[in-house]
Amino acid sequence: MKRTDSEQASFPIRAVQGEGGVSFPVFPVINDDPSAFTTPADGIAPLVLGQHVVDKHGHSYIYVRAGAALAVGQVVTLFGNITEAAVQATDATANNIQVVKLNTAGILAGAEVGNFLHFGNTTGSIGDLKVIKANTATAGGNAYFTISQRDIRFGRGGFDADAPASAYLAAGSEVALIRPYFVDVAGDNASAYGVAMGTVTSGNNTLVQIEGLARCKGVAATAFTDGAPVFTAAAGEVDVTDPLTAPGVTARVGFSKSAYGGANSIQVPVMLANISSKW
Repeated sequence: MKRTDSEQASFPIRAVQGEGGVSFPVFPVINDDPSAFTTPADGIAPLVLGQHVVDKHGHSYIYVRAGAALAVGQVVTLFGNITEAAVQATDATANNIQVVKLNTAGILAGAEVGNFLHFGNTTGSIGDLKVIKANTATAGGNAYFTISQRDIRFGRGGFDADAPASAYLAAGSEVALIRPYFVDVAGDNASAYGVAMGTVTSGNNTLVQIEGLARCKGVAATAFTDGAPVFTAAAGEVDVTDPLTAPGVTARVGFSKSAYGGANSIQVPVMLANISSKW
């Protein structure tokens, strides 16, 4: 069976269970292609999107999907939601209870499993959040999202309890597709979600560091002093500019552990703090 990058990284030896939880060996750069592991014969990745792991040095990571190409040391932020869609009238395929028909463009078959749909009524005043359990590709301007599946374990089997109330699914209701563990390169006004460990292909899964001593890409010609707070800047870089005096720089990433004077872009050692995905 094939093994994903993360499987080879996570399990060259068995993980050890201790009082502090499961720890893993040091992780190399993870660049898992999710499309390469779609059947049981392909093998199963040991990590799922959103899973947290800790290496033997106490550094913490979260498994995410790269919505853009990443480079080592780049700070990442949450990927933006897809433009809101509208519930379409029911047809022979969808009943808008267990399976919802949406006019969402650019959807690939099965690619949204594990992501979420947020439903509002036609005025947007009521909301409901449901996990996607299956989805079709966009065809004819529409895609189908399964949010409630038939449970065959008991008796004749019925649908599970995740079907929302029909009032939420009237034609025209607003729906947002939320990908909570998809990340993008942070800008100078973005929140910090983690730090990329190396080169990652857009659309692939990877681990980003959220705790511990990390390497961050510093802005060229910036003087980093030991203990100074650092903040997000353009292109996933970090700077020492205080967001109180420069409002465009809004998210603190952590504290520099370098006294580098600054002449070129370097990998600045940063003790991560205030990362939004810490648990």
